[in-house]
Amino acid sequence: MKKMTIGIVAEGPTDSLLIELLINRLLQTEHRYVELQPKQSKTGDFGVYGGGWRGVRAWCQMLARDSQKLKAHFLQLDLLIIYIDADVARENEINCAKPCLPFKTHAMLWCNV
Repeated sequence: MKKMTIGIVAEGPTDSLLIELLINRLLQTEHRYVELQPKQSKTGDFGVYGGGWRGVRAWCQMLARDSQKLKAHFLQLDLLIIYIDADVARENEINCAKPCLPFKTHAMLWCNV
C-alpha cells in the first residue's frame, strides 16, 4: 500500500495520536500524518480555534468561509479525518442525543455484517 498523507482534525492531541495508531494498526503500514486542528502552540494552548469540539467546528467554519485555505489544506492530502466525541450530542448547542440500542442488539448487528 502506498504511504498516504492523512490530515487529522480532532478535539485534542490525544485523539490525533489514537487515530494515527489505529490507522497504522488496521492498515498494517505507517503513514504521514498532518495534525490540522488543534495546532498546539509553544505556550501549550490550542491555537486560534481552541481545543474540543468547538475548536473543530470553528476550524470547519473557517474553511467554509475561505476557499483558498481549503485548497491549501487539501491539495497535499490523500485522506482527511474529522473527529469529535459522540457525547457532543448532549450539548445544548447540538441537542441531538438519542438512546443507544441495547448491547444484545449491537452484538447481533455486528454478527450479521
